[in-house]
Amino acid sequence: MKKVSLIMAMFLLFGIGSATAQKEGETKKVEMEAKKIAFLTEKLALTTEESEKFWPIFNEKEAKIKELRKEFKEHKPDKGEKIDEMTDAEVKELIEKGFDVKEKHISIDRAYNQKFIDVIGVKRTAKLYHIEREFKKQMHQKKSENNSGGKQQMKGGK
Repeated sequence: MKKVSLIMAMFLLFGIGSATAQKEGETKKVEMEAKKIAFLTEKLALTTEESEKFWPIFNEKEAKIKELRKEFKEHKPDKGEKIDEMTDAEVKELIEKGFDVKEKHISIDRAYNQKFIDVIGVKRTAKLYHIEREFKKQMHQKKSENNSGGKQQMKGGK
């Protein structure tokens, strides 16, 4: 019961849930964020007090990473454009930009690592990185299962 209350409080505190989400993509994004919050909260065994401190820090870090990805996307070639169609200089610039993004990502991780340690301790901070990967892996598996399930239904329906 406490976990349900905690998750509901997080929706209100951080504005992740939106009752008026109109686009399907937005709805899925909100659902994914809710699942992530529940997953991390449970796996890290966050108390209410820890959650109140942890989630603003986590969300701030995620926002910086999201901005970093957006920045890199702006430099990536259009979907139709292939590396073979780019000049060597363009490809080299793209590679360098990729390295820059990775370095900035590590920099962000390092900056927030101590903040997490201050709130949840060093061991749970170490677990946080593994738990995040576990969550992403599970979501990719579910997405793959859903995609392959739809293809099988289409084949069977013909």
